[in-house]
Amino acid sequence: MRKLKTLKDKIIFTLELVVIVLLSMEATLPPNPYVREAMLVLVIIITLKYNMVERTIKIFDKFFAK
Repeated sequence: MRKLKTLKDKIIFTLELVVIVLLSMEATLPPNPYVREAMLVLVIIITLKYNMVERTIKIFDKFFAK
């Protein structure tokens, strides 16, 4: 079990559990009704995990700081 020290780690862990539930429901129901929700949560996890928000803000600050 990994350590959940920060709020960000706890949020990522919770979203990962949501993805697991959505994908398991996806496998059991034939018409795949939860594809969009699963993809949205996966994008949010990737964004949080790799600090996309902070990196984007830094890029915009450098670009508009002229």
